[in-house]
Amino acid sequence: MMSCGKVIVACLALAIVLLQQPASHASSYPPPGKTVTILVPYPAGGSGDILGRAIGEVLARQLSGTFIIQNLAGGSQTIASQRLARATPDGLTLMIGTVTNLAINPTMKTKLGYDPLKDFDPVSLTMVAPQYLIASPNFPASTIGELIVASKKSPGKFTYGSPGPGTSPHVAAELMAHRAGISMRHVPYTGAAPAFRDVMAGHIDMMFTTSVMSSVKAGQVKALGVAGGSRMPIAPEIPTIGESGLPGFEQSVWMGVIAPAGTPAEIVRTISEEIRKATQSGALRERLGAFGDEVELPASSPQEFRAFIVREIAKWKETVDLLGLSP
Repeated sequence: MMSCGKVIVACLALAIVLLQQPASHASSYPPPGKTVTILVPYPAGGSGDILGRAIGEVLARQLSGTFIIQNLAGGSQTIASQRLARATPDGLTLMIGTVTNLAINPTMKTKLGYDPLKDFDPVSLTMVAPQYLIASPNFPASTIGELIVASKKSPGKFTYGSPGPGTSPHVAAELMAHRAGISMRHVPYTGAAPAFRDVMAGHIDMMFTTSVMSSVKAGQVKALGVAGGSRMPIAPEIPTIGESGLPGFEQSVWMGVIAPAGTPAEIVRTISEEIRKATQSGALRERLGAFGDEVELPASSPQEFRAFIVREIAKWKETVDLLGLSP
């Protein structure tokens, strides 16, 4: 039998060995020599692309790993979502999950090729931003009220763009038209960035989108209203759509990080904690640049994000059913 003294010495030796071991989460992810791909279901240049690149850069710095962005736009974000659903759940493939591919698509499309609650592991709700209704500089209306009056005089004359059928900007425009009793023509694109460029050029009249204030202040587009519960501190002169004749009208875009279902819980927790760290330190907002002044960065836990998605699916189903939108 070992003496008490020898037991103490052995325990101390074991403790020293354990303390010398590398931390189990951050130091082992990503694995040495491995690259993490973040799928972005948007073309380059839009708010989702900006967020994806910002997250990739802060995670690369904090975890001393390599993170790359792969833009997979199209199909109202189903192309990237299907790719993630088939990816190996090893933490080396992540995606920017959005209100469109996680909450609206399941209520509008019967053959998605993925189930947002079964095929993905939520990591962190990362960004929430109210949408602005913007118009080309020469658009005849400068307020929501003027838009409604002009649209009623010329039903179906005005056009609005979106990143595709079933995306949140598309549903927001249809809901506004329904509430206002007007009709407009929908022009779908493969992403927000090309639609935005056509609004600036006057090829289409308007669209709902985020990340617009630099363009508004430069006179490239004009903002008719913001679909938030209150005016934005960055642009207090822009009225809410609710106070402009459509009380209670609020439409936000949200995005977060998701992984393939079955990704080890330790990896999911590590990524979530690192995103929270980047948010609390201000590193993520700083990397977002001017866009960071227009958004909230909640940095939720995986459990909170899953519960949020469940609530959002139910909410958007009510809206889609109200509008009678079909696949």
